[in-house]
Amino acid sequence: MENNTDLAKKYFLLGDNKFEKGLFKESCEDFEKSLGYFPNRLSTLSKLLICKVKLKKYEESEKIINQINSIDSNYVYGKYAKALYYADTFDFIKSKEELLPIINSKNETKEFLSTFNNCLGRALFNLDDYEEAISRYLKAIELNPKNYTAYNNLGNAYLSRNNYSEGWKYYEYRLKKDNIDHKKYPKKIEDIRNKQILLNHEQGLGDTIQFISLVPELIKFNCKIDFLIPEVLNNLFKIKDVNFINTLGNSKYYDYEINLMSLPYYLNTNLREPPQNEIINPDIFLERSNIIDKNCFNIGIAWSGNQNYEYDKIRSTNLKSLENILSIQKKYPVKFFCLQKDIKKEDIIYFQNSNIKYLGNLKFHDLAKEIVDLDLVVSTCTSILHLAATLKQKTYGLIGYKADWRWLQDQKKYNWYESLEIFRLKKNEKWEEISKTVVNNIVKLIK
Repeated sequence: MENNTDLAKKYFLLGDNKFEKGLFKESCEDFEKSLGYFPNRLSTLSKLLICKVKLKKYEESEKIINQINSIDSNYVYGKYAKALYYADTFDFIKSKEELLPIINSKNETKEFLSTFNNCLGRALFNLDDYEEAISRYLKAIELNPKNYTAYNNLGNAYLSRNNYSEGWKYYEYRLKKDNIDHKKYPKKIEDIRNKQILLNHEQGLGDTIQFISLVPELIKFNCKIDFLIPEVLNNLFKIKDVNFINTLGNSKYYDYEINLMSLPYYLNTNLREPPQNEIINPDIFLERSNIIDKNCFNIGIAWSGNQNYEYDKIRSTNLKSLENILSIQKKYPVKFFCLQKDIKKEDIIYFQNSNIKYLGNLKFHDLAKEIVDLDLVVSTCTSILHLAATLKQKTYGLIGYKADWRWLQDQKKYNWYESLEIFRLKKNEKWEEISKTVVNNIVKLIK
């Protein structure tokens, strides 16, 4: 008959196996069973904490942190797990404090030390200590040359400092980090000349809308291109000699298969000098909207994106924080149109009580037809911002303080989109504050 220690070990190993496969919900169940037999085992508590963080179970995470601290607040893996929690809740100062004592721990494997250094690099990057962040990423790679997350983070760091040659090179490690198939990549872009190419949509819809403007550069190599895109983007684009598809046929052969976000690397793209290519389907501009009221100043609005995105809290806001903007309609003949698809739970009641017409159920081709008749689009960093700016509509981009690399540094204008004006949060500034500046600009447009 198994004793408590044996049962605790049994369920820990079952949970650990699922943990390695990324099955965090299932591994939680096994770790909790293990703790039922051995309640204060720090290794199990630490793994359970990481699972809870991955599942965004923050209240439960805090209880586990208190339990770990009551047993041994200096336990190495406990400190690492706590650092992950603080990073995920954007308390990077505390994340850094947990990591600094353990990055040079003795008796730890190089793989673990690499992971600690990479995690510290993330905290330092978000605390604006770019040089030291890069140093930590490089140390992580030195300790474990297979730490592809560190390579990818290093690429993001370089890109954020406008170092494109190094940035795009390391950004390619996302392919290994995320197990994205790249076996049929060309060694150099010139290899695609006169070949049949499959181009794959990658990452978010906003990435595709922005970087599809690079695709016409491939046509210069006289290649034939099938571009595999999500159905929601159908009929939005039109590029000569590019065939847009939603599914793959079993019989078609491709000489090379490339993921869209690798094009900046192959083409050595400088975000300050974007290509001037027309990629939008011209049919969109032929039909006029029967929804937009031309007797009013019409504003499309999008305030939040996919909440499963790792940094959604940085780029998105809640609708009430833009109350200053919405209040314009009390003084001026203004109508608001919701352009985003999903309304988060915390926004539903406020949205229902706001005078905003919902257009988020439209596919992008139909939504684009409405956007081109708007007077202004106000959007956080979502696919809607990219769509409106690509359509060359007047767009106000509300960008978070720690925005990703594409938005460069402290830029009000953005060369990629000539119709976009950026309103970027300052450190510790709130969305409510920056919305007041946006209101002043909107009023000038109305008058």
